[in-house]
Amino acid sequence: MSAPLRQGSSLPLHMGPQDNEEIATNDSTGPPQTPPHSRCTSTVDEDRLLKLNGKAWAAGPGFSTPFAEREAGTSLDPKAEEQKRKLETELQQPIEDSRFVALLYLHLASDGEIDEFLKTTIVYNMETRRWELPRSETHANLKESDMYKPLVTIINAIITFFYGDTKKRMAVDTHSKQLSHKEAVPSVRFSLPDISVRAKGPSFQLPDRKSNGRVPTTGYSNISTCFEIKIENQEWTFGQQLLQLALYARQIFIQQPNRRFVRVLLITEQNFRLFHFDRSGVQHTEPMNIHEKTHIFVRLVLGLTSLKEHEIGLDDSIQWKVVRGRKVSGTLTALQTNNTAVTYNLVGIEPTVRCLSIRDRGITCWSAVDPHTGKPVLVKDCWRAEDRVSEDIHLQKVVGLPGIVQMISCERNRGETKRFRGFDESCHSDFLNRIAIRIVMDSDGRSIEHFQSPKELLCALRDAIAGHRRLYLNDILHREVSIDNILLGKPGAGEGYRGMLMGLDLAKEKKTTSASAELITVSS
Repeated sequence: MSAPLRQGSSLPLHMGPQDNEEIATNDSTGPPQTPPHSRCTSTVDEDRLLKLNGKAWAAGPGFSTPFAEREAGTSLDPKAEEQKRKLETELQQPIEDSRFVALLYLHLASDGEIDEFLKTTIVYNMETRRWELPRSETHANLKESDMYKPLVTIINAIITFFYGDTKKRMAVDTHSKQLSHKEAVPSVRFSLPDISVRAKGPSFQLPDRKSNGRVPTTGYSNISTCFEIKIENQEWTFGQQLLQLALYARQIFIQQPNRRFVRVLLITEQNFRLFHFDRSGVQHTEPMNIHEKTHIFVRLVLGLTSLKEHEIGLDDSIQWKVVRGRKVSGTLTALQTNNTAVTYNLVGIEPTVRCLSIRDRGITCWSAVDPHTGKPVLVKDCWRAEDRVSEDIHLQKVVGLPGIVQMISCERNRGETKRFRGFDESCHSDFLNRIAIRIVMDSDGRSIEHFQSPKELLCALRDAIAGHRRLYLNDILHREVSIDNILLGKPGAGEGYRGMLMGLDLAKEKKTTSASAELITVSS
């Protein structure tokens, strides 16, 4: 059943100066970055004014589609209370379902292997049938800090026994380590998960360099999961638990742009609880006895720290080359219509568009290069609501139309959120299934905000407006014209191709009267 958040629940969020867990490095250049677009030089002030006005226009269109209202006063680098309000609204229908957890990660360890671990490890007492954790009944003033070291030891013991060592996955105490946030603008915010699992692999990299020239060893960009620690006799509500863990999960999604889902654990001296976040929202289990459900707990630790990236929720069709802890180049593999795979080379290491929400379409766009032709392409990953028409259906209807981006290939079903949760959506009326779709398009991916002259801006707008008209004449309503959905044409493009519309995932035919149950957030 769904458990509503309690109104007025607080979100513990720590804010302050930079991370004090750092390593020195003399690599002052950092990873290769996408070269900035060249700009024309002009002595005419009107050019600069037109450019600024053009950006203001593109950034502020009105919407007539089912969009959620932006929270009043929300900033681009939100403070604690703003983040709490947004997450509480976004995740207002959490689903409690404990059935699926018993079936998770069964292949990672058999009952016999777990029993052998429990018999031989020093972190579990076979006589008392308990983990070596402090007990509240014998510690009248038991504090969260009393739990950090024992739990780090337990988690690393599980990792070492089953994975051989902790070189690629290691639990670390981060309750006093400031893990920096990323937002739409440079952020000064941070938060402090109690325990994080530092990870190495083709999807992870060290956090960004600090202003003092040093690099933290642990951040949201290089952890596979995190654990929040509580004490049973503390006065905290379900809403507080959820919002605090959602804060961590959101940053993992943002700083690991190939994330498909995030799973985290809340642990007390007596119980544990799994929280699963994906683009459909959040699902959680009931509290489970950590000393009695040892097999489930061990498998969850193994799954949340797995050496196979797809098992911890990463899309391993996107991979990076990592040098000295930093991503330096990357590739993206997509299936063509004949089911053959093409591996594109990414332009830069970051997406051109990323999603800042959890429960959302999760739109992420990548600029890439076709390895066979050397031509630029734009790859769009999106989680469409199951009751919406797939975007490629609309794109097939506008093949050859000027002013509309052209599709090269499409993967319609790259996964479904209901599969992550182990149930059919009919089991929960509050659940909206989402389906992953990947579209490769013939574009270099530059949005209209990157125009280099007034003429380029006006020509792009003219052709995009004409493209919108052609859509309408073909009975398609776009419904989401925004700055990210108007692309500049390729250099030297002729009339009709100097500006193009993309983003038909919310489009609908004019004659359609049915509506989706999906509510769209403006930040997507």
